Amino acid sequence: MNGLTVVLLVPAVVPLAAAVVMNGLNVVLLVPAVVPLAAGVVMNGLIVVLLVLAVVPLAAGVVMNGLTVVLLVPVVVPLAVGVVMNGLTVELLVPAVVPLAAANVMNGLTVDR
Repeated sequence: MNGLTVVLLVPAVVPLAAAVVMNGLNVVLLVPAVVPLAAGVVMNGLIVVLLVLAVVPLAAGVVMNGLTVVLLVPVVVPLAVGVVMNGLTVELLVPAVVPLAAANVMNGLTVDR
């Protein structure tokens, strides 16, 4: 996605005909693509997480039940902090449009751009 690495810590099967590294619940997308996931869809420029029937554009990062979805491109976040959807607690790390820093700590893991 624009030369940046997107890390999706969600359990899912990724039918992607491209470079994908899978390690348990870790799915690292190294190339821009449209990848249907169990918890969301990765599209060029943004990550859309489908929770029940809701479509939530994410900002820099969202923590879902201990799993972290990180987006390296800022987008609008029309979602309140601490919303429970489909049994998952969605907590916005930032309630606004904020690009990620050079390094971000997620669940004890450091993700560098």
